[in-house]
Amino acid sequence: MNKNIVITKKTPMANPVLLAAWPGMGNVALGCVDYLRQQTQAQFCAEIDIRGYVTPEFVFAEHGLAQLPHPPRNYFYCVENPPLLLFESESHLSGEQGVRLIHDVIDYCREMNVRQILTGAAFALPASHREPSHVYGVATSESLLEQFPLYSIEAMEEGPISGLNGLLVGYAKEAGIEAMCLLATMPVYAVNFPNPKASKALVETFAKLIGITVDLKPIDAAVADMESKLELIEQNLKGVLPEKEGKEAADGTAFDDQGKVPSHVIDKIEKLFHETKLDKSKAVALKEELDRRTLSLKLIAVFLIVIGIYLVS
Repeated sequence: MNKNIVITKKTPMANPVLLAAWPGMGNVALGCVDYLRQQTQAQFCAEIDIRGYVTPEFVFAEHGLAQLPHPPRNYFYCVENPPLLLFESESHLSGEQGVRLIHDVIDYCREMNVRQILTGAAFALPASHREPSHVYGVATSESLLEQFPLYSIEAMEEGPISGLNGLLVGYAKEAGIEAMCLLATMPVYAVNFPNPKASKALVETFAKLIGITVDLKPIDAAVADMESKLELIEQNLKGVLPEKEGKEAADGTAFDDQGKVPSHVIDKIEKLFHETKLDKSKAVALKEELDRRTLSLKLIAVFLIVIGIYLVS
């Protein structure tokens, strides 16, 4: 048995499913798993002690006395019927530390004869909060992919899934455990704030996959509260951006008629940023483009609006 895994409760389970999450954009994955933990009344059963390979970055001072901070907690919870394990981590590790934690998780999965690993993540898009949260997915086998349409999951065609929520799926495949990662869409401008709407989309999908029933009323209340704040943000955002007045003004709007940022605006500015990295002389053209659209001032204004809303809420 892995010496980093501290088992506090031994529960006989027949080939459980593991649902795992680390903090990430919009707290989407962790918000989902934490909600399901509460709804299923899962019991704490094990912890991964990472003190052996995590280096503290500071000491904590209290009344003049210094002490090392406690390392991030990594907890397992169990549900007997249906057989289900839930894993929640307090911090997102990177590099070698993150990989070691993943191997610890997989070791516990082997110990518990886990048959499938499920993880979640956020899929940030240039869209309005008014759009529904769609669920995309990646899997470790064709047989799992074939199940996606049954649960209204759209296969992610290409692109990286950064962080441990994605990496665990890759390492699970190497360990011979089938796995999938589901990603719920959310507005890219709101990635630094909890997004219960995206979490709810994952909750509903995971509940169907696992075969459990959950009460959605508490999360619906959280969704309504956050949607009202995002609506205020978007209204203020539109207030600092020009209305559509011909082609040039339309290029600078925050959202088009479908609630999305015009792709040609994003493409042009991203291209200029890339060219500037390769050729510093392109910086002039980039500055002119930003000045013409006054995007730098607009982004600062939006940042101040967002911070202001959350300071007074």
